[in-house]
Amino acid sequence: MDAQLQEVIDKIKAEGIRTAEERRDEIVKSAEEDARRIRKTAEDEAARIVEEAKAEAEKKREAGEAALQQVARDVVIGVLAEIDGVFRSLIDSAARDGLSGERLEDVIVSVVSGWNVAEGAILLNDADAKKIEAGLLKKMSETLKTGIDIRPFPGITAGFRVSERGGTAYYDYTADGIADVLAERLSPQLEAILRSATRKL
Repeated sequence: MDAQLQEVIDKIKAEGIRTAEERRDEIVKSAEEDARRIRKTAEDEAARIVEEAKAEAEKKREAGEAALQQVARDVVIGVLAEIDGVFRSLIDSAARDGLSGERLEDVIVSVVSGWNVAEGAILLNDADAKKIEAGLLKKMSETLKTGIDIRPFPGITAGFRVSERGGTAYYDYTADGIADVLAERLSPQLEAILRSATRKL
């Protein structure tokens, strides 16, 4: 009976070991499958995070580049405006300096002598009208006898206007008028030069 009992115990022991080994193998297999699934999920998540980070970095790069382009554009526009202001100031100054005293007399004589109008007016600021009237009367006595007179005109700081009687037409030789014409001609050319230069940066 001892032998039979031992045999039953050995059989139970062997079956228990076999069952335990099978269970162990199942647990190991399940753990390996879980590990593979977890690793795959982690790899997929990592790849997604990397792609999102790349996309976000690209968006930030593009936004930074757009902001930099806007700043550069604003700087160029600001510099153009400053340069335009400097040139406008220089042109105004040159026009005022060139249209005073004896030079102003000579320009008026030259313009009016080539102007075929019987009646009209030479319009000047009050100070210039008083200062050069005697010289103009002397240089243009014949022309002034035909009906062209010299009159002060508010709003003219330097230079003059020649106006037909009734104001139907006038020619603007004021410092502001000359400066406006020069600035209009100069600004587009200056702007084109500066824009061309910025394209090469």
